[in-house]
Amino acid sequence: MATRILDTSVLICHYDRMTRSKTVESVKAHARHLIAIENTKWVLSPIRIEFLCGALSSDEFKLFSAYLEPFEVLDKRK
Repeated sequence: MATRILDTSVLICHYDRMTRSKTVESVKAHARHLIAIENTKWVLSPIRIEFLCGALSSDEFKLFSAYLEPFEVLDKRK
């Protein structure tokens, strides 16, 4: 797996292109698809925070959190 870092805009664009019903499991699968396409699983803490801050409701925050689960935070959230 590469050590490139995915940017917030990449995550947002990919998440927004999801056409099937958004459930916790489907957004995780969609994230794993991005990891396979981009050949990297890395994000940084600020990118994670920025993505989560876009949630407009607690349900959307739950889905955003689930989407981020397959990614690994390179800076160990520090």
